[in-house]
Amino acid sequence: MKLGMIILPLLLGVSSGVGAPCGKDLTNPRGEFFSPLYPNNYPDNAYCIWRLLASERQTVNLTFTFVELEMCCDSIRVYDGPTEASPLLGHLPQDQRYHFNSMRNYLTVVFSSDHGITHQGFRAQWEFSVGAPCGGDLTNSSGEFFSPQYPNNYPNDTDCTWRLLASERQVVHLTFTFVDLEECCDSIRVYDGPSAAYPLLDQLPQDKIYHFSSTRNYLTVVFSSDSKGTRQGFQAQWDFSDKSPCGEDLTNPRGEFFSPQYPNNYPNDADCTWRLLASERQTVNLIFKFVELETCCDSIKVYDGPTDASPVLGDLPQDKIYHFNSTRHYLTVVFSSDSGIVHQGFWAQWVFSVGAPCSGDLTNSSGEFFSPQFPNNYPNNADCTWRLLASETQVVNLNFTFVDLEACCDSIKVYDGPTDAYPLLGRLPQDQRYHFISTRNYMTVVFLADISGTRQGFQAQWVFSDDTLCGGDLTKPRGEFFSPQYPNNYPNDADCTWRLLASERQVVNLTFTFVDLEMCCDSIMVYDGPSAAYPLLGHLPIDQRYHFKSTRNYLTILLSTDHSITHQGFRAQWEFSEPTTEPSSEALTPISVEAPCGGDLTNPSGEFFSPQFPNYYPNDARCTWRLLAPERQVVNLTFTFVTLETCCDSIRVYDGPNDTYPLLGRLTEDQRRHFSSTRNSLTVMFLSDNSINGQGYRAQWVFSEPTIESSTVPPEPTTEAPTPTSAPHPERSAGSPGPSVDPTNQESVGASCGGDLTNARGEFFSPQYPNNYPNNANCTWRLLASETQVMNLNFTFVDFETCCDSIRVYDGPTDAYPLLGRLPQDQRYRSTRNSLTIVFSSDSSVTRQGFRAQWVSAAPHPERSTGSPGPSVDPTNQDSVGASCGEDLTNARGEFFSPQYPNNYPNNANCTWTLLASETQVINLNFTFVDFETCCDSIRVYDGPTDAYPLLGRLPQDQRYRSTRNSLTIVFSSDSSVTRQGFRAQWVSAAPHPERSAGSPGPSVDPTNQESVGASCGEDLTNARGEFFSPQYPNNYPNNANCTWRLLASETQVINLNFTFVEVYDGPTDAYPLLGRLPQDQRYRSTRNSLTIVFSSDSSVTRQGFRAQWVSAVEAPCGGDLTNPSGEFFSPQFPNYYPHNASCTWRLLAPERQVVNLTFMFVHLEECCDSIRVYDGSNDTYPLLGILAQDQRHHFNSTRNSLTVVFLSDNSITGQGFRAQWVFSGAKTESTAKVEKEE
Repeated sequence: MKLGMIILPLLLGVSSGVGAPCGKDLTNPRGEFFSPLYPNNYPDNAYCIWRLLASERQTVNLTFTFVELEMCCDSIRVYDGPTEASPLLGHLPQDQRYHFNSMRNYLTVVFSSDHGITHQGFRAQWEFSVGAPCGGDLTNSSGEFFSPQYPNNYPNDTDCTWRLLASERQVVHLTFTFVDLEECCDSIRVYDGPSAAYPLLDQLPQDKIYHFSSTRNYLTVVFSSDSKGTRQGFQAQWDFSDKSPCGEDLTNPRGEFFSPQYPNNYPNDADCTWRLLASERQTVNLIFKFVELETCCDSIKVYDGPTDASPVLGDLPQDKIYHFNSTRHYLTVVFSSDSGIVHQGFWAQWVFSVGAPCSGDLTNSSGEFFSPQFPNNYPNNADCTWRLLASETQVVNLNFTFVDLEACCDSIKVYDGPTDAYPLLGRLPQDQRYHFISTRNYMTVVFLADISGTRQGFQAQWVFSDDTLCGGDLTKPRGEFFSPQYPNNYPNDADCTWRLLASERQVVNLTFTFVDLEMCCDSIMVYDGPSAAYPLLGHLPIDQRYHFKSTRNYLTILLSTDHSITHQGFRAQWEFSEPTTEPSSEALTPISVEAPCGGDLTNPSGEFFSPQFPNYYPNDARCTWRLLAPERQVVNLTFTFVTLETCCDSIRVYDGPNDTYPLLGRLTEDQRRHFSSTRNSLTVMFLSDNSINGQGYRAQWVFSEPTIESSTVPPEPTTEAPTPTSAPHPERSAGSPGPSVDPTNQESVGASCGGDLTNARGEFFSPQYPNNYPNNANCTWRLLASETQVMNLNFTFVDFETCCDSIRVYDGPTDAYPLLGRLPQDQRYRSTRNSLTIVFSSDSSVTRQGFRAQWVSAAPHPERSTGSPGPSVDPTNQDSVGASCGEDLTNARGEFFSPQYPNNYPNNANCTWTLLASETQVINLNFTFVDFETCCDSIRVYDGPTDAYPLLGRLPQDQRYRSTRNSLTIVFSSDSSVTRQGFRAQWVSAAPHPERSAGSPGPSVDPTNQESVGASCGEDLTNARGEFFSPQYPNNYPNNANCTWRLLASETQVINLNFTFVEVYDGPTDAYPLLGRLPQDQRYRSTRNSLTIVFSSDSSVTRQGFRAQWVSAVEAPCGGDLTNPSGEFFSPQFPNYYPHNASCTWRLLAPERQVVNLTFMFVHLEECCDSIRVYDGSNDTYPLLGILAQDQRHHFNSTRNSLTVVFLSDNSITGQGFRAQWVFSGAKTESTAKVEKEE
């Protein structure tokens, strides 16, 4: 009886309806259910089951909005299916998870309580949604799956898992064709196996990788979203394919691969290649986990690159190396077996990692770079080049903060310029110098490792700074200069030289107003002349002397700091003045009582000595003599006596006017006593250290004419050659091979190292030709034709050390112009302008006979015949430019071409033509022929005299242009790969349309219908066209300006706006979408009949501001709000083809109790990629009614008072677009209202 009393109340409580019922089948599209008796406490021993049953193409979204249960003993279980036998999605309250999504059209909820404590229970809401299910096992051979609710936004708190399960001998290929996730918080993870316990291949959207291939017959995809914002989600396609048995391209960020048939034995005669292809800024790490091969005959070879022509990193099983790191973003693995014994093979794993890259251009103002794989050991055979590229007025400061190299064989070389052809600043680890400062705005760092041991490498920091701070030539009559970084501390390892250069009859007065240096180790030295070879006037801080006066019109100041403590440095003032007395002749050259230390020697012969000779020379001497002969002579130098400290003191002889020219010899090392220059100067530098010294040297010189050969036939290369000072080549005989050369108008330069060659034709040679050229040569020849000519160059003989010496040909007057080629690859060249530069460099090792070259200048382009195609052009008033690479064209009409047209244009061209009409004219430009590499080369047309003006267009899209002012700029650029025939263009100057008022500057504007606003700060502009300006233009705009202009066209028009700086909004206020912010963008087009421009300035610096022009045009707009009861709208530019990358949104907004009827009368789109989407509401978060052209449905009715139409196009093919009509109709039907009420 007692038991009955307990059960009866429970049964009565559950079934009587006092509280909520205990379980049922729920089929409404949305609703709410509760624990029994809610909001009162649920009863003991409850066991309730709710089944949420959606229709077949729907899924169930369930959210618990309140949960309070006895933690230990009562529970809610959610199952992904129609029964408790379905997979368990969650267990409350333990899981603390309150949102669930079904993978199919069912969810089951089971609530149970024990006979102890009870609580208030739970409250839950559900909704059925049309969309893709959340997860599942996919076993078809191919197919497609989506994020839940796609193409609508996925729900919050989603956690879905798809398993792609192929048959045993297959792999899975997965491609994400659409991804739109909340980047911060939602993710897609792809795992290489049947669960998330297997290796992670990648995570979207962070990695931006959209294609995956499994290494086995499974892939797992996990999609997770958080409790905040959602997006449209993703669309993915898969297919299963037979596993590639022997090699493939591997692009996943990590994975594993095997020998064919592994773990069974590999077959005979296998030849398999795997390529591991990482993204550009990654490297490849490869580990062989298992290797068993026939040692004698089968092999695995690993190459550091994309092919087996790349350097070999290892050869298994011989090398016994099982771990490899690439120096770039590729590795190639080649497996080969013979026809004999076979074994189990190998198993390998790889991972792509973002590590210190090998090479790159570094343009940030400061930063850090490392050896490849740092802090791990760098790889063998590394060959890396970094270029530090500062702005034009800056220099590069480089500091190696860590260096650990194999001292014998690996190296870091630092060059003072943009390539390794520039002067070498230092070599690590040999030089033990860790700080470098460039003399220009570039520095190049080359890191080389051999095939043996490796170390940890290096770590380096750089900073760009103003180049005027560390040295320079100062020519103003007075001024002030400072130590670098003053008033902050100067840097370590600074080496700065200032030269104060007065006019010829003046002297220099110098005063240091502040000096703070490290006393022991840093110094300022002041020299009485234009270099440090002149007498030393003072040494700070030791001398404690702060005022200096030169004896001539120069002073040189050297600041040197070591790598330890730094101080604030110095501040100095100078002034040039007339000397109070004439300086003595003794003061005009650096002399002393004994033999002087350096000087310029210009007598035709003479003798000079080491300082203090015949007494011993002093310690720490640094003397430079320059032997300067007349222009067409050479210098012969003989040392008649030499006694130096062999280890440490030296005499160096350079073949030129300073020590940057080739080194001819070093005494006492090579004990060579006679030297002859290849030009009209020699430099002799004498250096002594601070230890033992000797008597020094005595030297004699004589200037002489270079010897001329007497034969009339050019000497062929022989072992019996003329002396290095002789001219190597006489005039050619009439029958000699090579170009026809006028002996009365040619240059023939043999032993000389470089020069300017201005004759119409001639021949030149490597230095000392036909003898071997010298070591360490660095020679530059410039071939200079008249302004309207180009140069043809032919190398008739070439013999040099190809590994290390080089000949480079540049298309212009310096080596900063485009590189046309490098020998020995090419031997014939043609310039695109009136100059060529040839640079010859040799290293310190092997030399060869060198080269012989001929040049001739020619007209750039043959005259057209009268019947040639092209425009009718007045030959008395036209420019016709063919081979030239850009110029200013001022004739009223004419034609110009790409360089070398009609031949292919060269690589690395960068040409600019400026078409300049008279002030009241505009220019019409027509490209009559265009053929170029569209991916990589370009032609751009700008509406003004430079490329800072608005871009009118880029070919090949447009071929006709008209300027809005009296100038056009055309810029042609080509890269270093494929070239084509180029282009041909015609121009003509004409009166602008409509006619300009006489003398009016600016665009072609109708003066009877235009607004021109200067100093005003914003207003409403309603004319069809006009111009407006920043306030106070053309003067600087004021501080704290905040101006708004509204451009208002008629209802069926859009607005085109062109200007140089401001923010532009697509509508009548700044609450509308921001179209752009200047100076990034300069051209705008509204999608409706208004534009808003907002200009703001702060309280600091001001500039001249902007000038802007607008014109209203009739055109189908891109989007807008449509509120008329009926009407028609079109794709942009209809009936012409719509533009690329269009993204247009129309909202059809009916009165509150009406609906929208929409019919597409015409649709012509690129089916694969462009689309029209129709949403049942006022934005694209409402249900999607259809997608055209896929659905081919042309009529739509809203269920409420609004429809949204979104049109999207990509950057490929376009079509004519669409035409659509709408009408608003009466209130919704009763049935529709009933459906909404039930929901």
